[in-house]
Amino acid sequence: MTVISNTVTPMKTIGGFGFLWALGCVVAGTASASSFNNSSDLQTWVTQQRPVAVDRLFQAISPADGAPGAVMASPSRSHPDYYYHWIRDAALVMKEVYRVKGERPNQSMSTLLDYARFSRRNQLMPNPSGTASDYGLGEPKFMINGDAYMPGWGRPQNDGPAIRAMVLTRLAFDLLNQGKGDVVSQILYRGEIPASTVIKADLEYVAHHWQDSNFDLWEEIYGDHFYTRIVQYRGLIEGARLARFLNDSGAADFYERQAGLIHDSLNAFWNPSKGYFDATIRRRGGAAHKSSQLDVAVILGVLHAEFDTGAFSIEDSRVLATALRLEEAFRALYPINHFPADVAPAIGRYPEDTYDGYGTDGRGNPWFLATHALAEFYYKLAVKTADQATTITVTKENRKVVQSSTGGNYLVGATLSTTDRLKLAQSFFAKAESFLARSKYHTPVGGSQDEQINRDTGAPQGARDLTWSYASFISLYEARETALKKLPASVLAITSDSAE
Repeated sequence: MTVISNTVTPMKTIGGFGFLWALGCVVAGTASASSFNNSSDLQTWVTQQRPVAVDRLFQAISPADGAPGAVMASPSRSHPDYYYHWIRDAALVMKEVYRVKGERPNQSMSTLLDYARFSRRNQLMPNPSGTASDYGLGEPKFMINGDAYMPGWGRPQNDGPAIRAMVLTRLAFDLLNQGKGDVVSQILYRGEIPASTVIKADLEYVAHHWQDSNFDLWEEIYGDHFYTRIVQYRGLIEGARLARFLNDSGAADFYERQAGLIHDSLNAFWNPSKGYFDATIRRRGGAAHKSSQLDVAVILGVLHAEFDTGAFSIEDSRVLATALRLEEAFRALYPINHFPADVAPAIGRYPEDTYDGYGTDGRGNPWFLATHALAEFYYKLAVKTADQATTITVTKENRKVVQSSTGGNYLVGATLSTTDRLKLAQSFFAKAESFLARSKYHTPVGGSQDEQINRDTGAPQGARDLTWSYASFISLYEARETALKKLPASVLAITSDSAE
């Protein structure tokens, strides 16, 4: 998120050393590209980092001075102040709580139910965006105690209700399978209008307002956004399944029709002249400096919507083209990405970013969650590419990476051989490992992951212990574990040179 402020503050440093912080990292553990990509060192770090991420995730939920179910975006209360419950951030955190519920079953279930109750309280709280009967569900954030946040902000933001509906729908099916339909009907979904349950209210809001202009996930631009649309599509698809299961068939039909329209609308974001998906189209207000519309939000949207096949999914070559353009842009933009030169770059939000973690008139930096997104994307793409059921067709968008990875002179329209398909999967897995190594390189001892990484020094910057950073690490960890289990040994046998 972006803090609306005109205050310029000095670069954050560790102990006042600035550049020496980054130099210390090099001297301490990552002095060469080969050690940077050392698979055994990376595995050790990943194994150590995951419990840190899970612990920090749960520590952010239901803080002592907050309401049960509230999620603080960061414990930072000043410089910058992120001590709020953002609807989007909280929903993404709860997706990861749901993911790890097998490890902490009692804590996870009580946490998810507290979150559902708190979310309903948010829905019913009059706020600057409106009320529960009109546009109030588009309110982006609330106070930790549940009160409305009244100062000016980039509102409405319409992605949060869709993501919240996704995670709570999964919870609803779990409860139904446990014979707890009464809990579902009391809190989560009851097919009545006006909506009196949290999922039903979110689905009605998304289905009736997906065409409305709103602010993007970075809270800067007012228009139509790829990220918002694709999570709205997924939210309605999952919600329709729950509605149909609970005999709310008319609503299910309506949600499915709207989801189809949203899916069709996503094609408008592809920009063939640029060769990537625009993050925003039909801009109607907000920040005007993002001229390229090249944004990691596209990759985040694909990951958060969790489609692994078809258009706008992991396997869509246009998504790969967007990822490659992001990598190219940020490698050249940030000085820290010049060492080591053959390792994946740290990724920011978008090239023209002016939010430095403290004010909006500085220079943007890499973000942990953005770098994690590229790692997760390539882990998932490697698995998809290596799957024997997958046919890889060469397109204008993927031809260059296919040729560089396989050494073959493929024409557009050709189908990859099994051998070359596995070579391509190996290339994607190596890229994923390299992006993960970049995250490791900039994570201090102890595992803290703040919002940003200073583009010049590599020092932590912005909101400390950003909860979304930890949620994104847990998500990429699961993608990596899946890759390690499913990929053939030949694909996993990479060297440091494979990530170039």
